[in-house]
Amino acid sequence: MKGKGGKACIAAMALSVAIGTLSVGMQTEAGWQADGRGWWWNENGSYPANQWKNIDGSWYWFEENGYMTTGWQWIDGAWYYMNGSGVMTTGWQWVDGAWYYLSGNGTMAANTWVGNYYVNGSGVMQTNTWIGNDYVGADGLWIPAQWIQDGNGWWYCHGDGGYTRNNWEWSNGSWYLFDQNGYMKTGWQQVNGSWYYLYESGAMASNTWIGNYFLRENGTMAVNQWIGNNYVGSDGCWVPGKQPESGNGSTESKPDEKPEVKPEYRYELKILNTYNELYTENNFATPIVYIKTNNPNADRITVVADPQIYGIMNIAGYEDVQGESQAGNWLKVDGGFLYHPIAENAGTYTLRVYEILEGHEEDYLYTGDLRYACKTDATLTIEIKDYKQAYEAWIQSLVNKYTTSKMTPKEKFEAIVFGEFTGENGYRYDAVMKGENGKYHKVMLLKEEGTIWQNRRLNSSNSPALLESIGKKVGYDVKAVSWDLSNPYHAYVETPDGGMLTICPLINTGEMTKIDYVDFSEY
Repeated sequence: MKGKGGKACIAAMALSVAIGTLSVGMQTEAGWQADGRGWWWNENGSYPANQWKNIDGSWYWFEENGYMTTGWQWIDGAWYYMNGSGVMTTGWQWVDGAWYYLSGNGTMAANTWVGNYYVNGSGVMQTNTWIGNDYVGADGLWIPAQWIQDGNGWWYCHGDGGYTRNNWEWSNGSWYLFDQNGYMKTGWQQVNGSWYYLYESGAMASNTWIGNYFLRENGTMAVNQWIGNNYVGSDGCWVPGKQPESGNGSTESKPDEKPEVKPEYRYELKILNTYNELYTENNFATPIVYIKTNNPNADRITVVADPQIYGIMNIAGYEDVQGESQAGNWLKVDGGFLYHPIAENAGTYTLRVYEILEGHEEDYLYTGDLRYACKTDATLTIEIKDYKQAYEAWIQSLVNKYTTSKMTPKEKFEAIVFGEFTGENGYRYDAVMKGENGKYHKVMLLKEEGTIWQNRRLNSSNSPALLESIGKKVGYDVKAVSWDLSNPYHAYVETPDGGMLTICPLINTGEMTKIDYVDFSEY
C-alpha cells in the first residue's frame, strides 16, 4: 500500500441485494477517488498498487502507480479482461467483435475446448471452421457429423453440411460406400474392378463368407485362390470338392480359423455419477464413465457405443479428484481413466472397451478401423433420458405442487418461487472455496455433477433462466435483466410490474472448507 496526498476521498456506497429488494448501506472510510489520470482506491491515505483488490465482491487490478485498470491486462503470465468499470470479468465475454472465455479465476482460455466451443491461441472463439476432425458452425457450436435418412435413403452429413459422393467413408468402425448423389449403398457393389459386399446397414463386409463368396480383409471379393481348404474360382464362387494339392498354401483363412487376439490388460466400465438418472444435452448430467484398467496408455484404449454416441465432452479437472492429468479427451486418474460421452438422443446405449493393438496406435487414430483393435469383455449398458422433457416435467411438478387453478399467473409464479426456492428446501450456490489471496473461486466437483433438481445448485446464470421457464409455464412474462456477468443485476429477472427478483443464493451458502476426495478404490 502507498500513500497519496492532496486528494479528496469519495465514499463508495455499499449495495446489498435480497430477493426482490434493494437496500443502501452506510458509508465506509475507504472509497474511490479520481484525478485526470484515472481512478484509485483510497484507504485512509494509502492505496493498493500492482496488486488485486476485492471491493464489494468484485476484483480489480491496480497498476504500479495505483490506478485502476480496464480492458485486457497481462498479469503473472495470463490475460485478464477488466470491464469499463474495472471489474475483472469471468465467463463468456464479447470484446471488440469476438467472444472470449474467462475462467472462474479470470484467466483467459486459449487453445482449448470450452464445453462445445473452441477458442484459439488468442482466446477467440472459432466459427465456421474445422478443429482437427471436428467442425464448429457460425455460432461457434460444435456440429457433430450424423446419419440422415430421407425418401431416397441414408446419407452422412459432415459437420460443415457437406457429404461424401462417389467414394468411401469410415464411420463408427466400418467402411461405407456412397453413390453420386451421396446416398449409402448396400448389397454387392463393383468398385474399380473389384467386388465388395455391403450389409443392409451399409457396413462393408470383410474377412467373411457371404454365401459362396469370400470377402478379404480389405473387403474385396477373393478370386482364384485358396481360403483355408476351400477354393474360389475366377468368378469368386466357391468350387466344391476341390482339394488343395501338396505345396499349395492358403493366403486367406476363414474367420473361424483366424487366431484370436486377446487383450493384454484388464478392463471394467463403471458409472461415477452420484445421481442415478442420466440425461442428453445437459453437460452436468451426462454419464461420467470410469474405465478401470491396469493399462497406463490411453492411446491403446477406445470405447465404442451402440448405438453410436457422437459427442465426447472434454473433461476438465475436478477438484475432488487427486492426481489427475489430461489424456486427450479423457482424464487419467487413479486406477484408470474418466470418459464423458454426450448422447444427442434418449435411449439405451451399450459401451464396450476395445484395446488397440500395440504398434497400431496411429493406424487406429487416423482410420478408426477396429481391425487395429481387439474386443474386450468390458461392457456397460446405460439408460439416457431426454433432458428437455425432464426439465419441463420438473417445472410442471412445481406448478402442481404450489398452485391452484384459481390463482392468477402472478400468484402462481410467486407461489412457486417463494414456496420452492426460499426457506429450508436446500438450494445452495455453486460450490466455492476461498483462496489464500482471499478471492473466491468455483469448485468443480465430480460428486455433484447433476441437474438443478438433483444437486440443488443455483448460480447467477441458471437462476434467471429458471425463473424465465417458470414464468413461461404459468403465463407470467418475466425477463432476465442481463446476461452480461459484469452487470450487477445479471442474476435478476424483471417482472411485468417493473419489480426485480432473484433466487440466486448468496455465495457463502456454497462455501466449502474441506474437499471430500473421490476414492477410486471403491469402484
